[in-house]
Amino acid sequence: MYEIHVLPATAEAIESNKRYPLGERHAITIFSRQSEGEEPNYQLAAERAFSSGWDDFEFDTTRTLVIAPEKVNLVQDEIFVQALNSALSNEAAVIVYADPINNSE
Repeated sequence: MYEIHVLPATAEAIESNKRYPLGERHAITIFSRQSEGEEPNYQLAAERAFSSGWDDFEFDTTRTLVIAPEKVNLVQDEIFVQALNSALSNEAAVIVYADPINNSE
């Protein structure tokens, strides 16, 4: 059985595209499928998010969340539900927040 680990982080775009220029830093949320009962695997989550075009991760380890598949129906936010379902099917999903993080923050 699986559960989804929801891991907030910041990361740097490693592939330039129209939405996220190369090197721009953004807040992201990684949804990473793991076996039930495992501790959050930040390395695995980073590897999965890397394949989506992100690197140089800084995780907020104080705000991780674990969601069992049977609890997905309790989540109200449609984007989160889509990410949870995608992670269940494809091992991971990444939500990227549009506004870049200022270097001065």
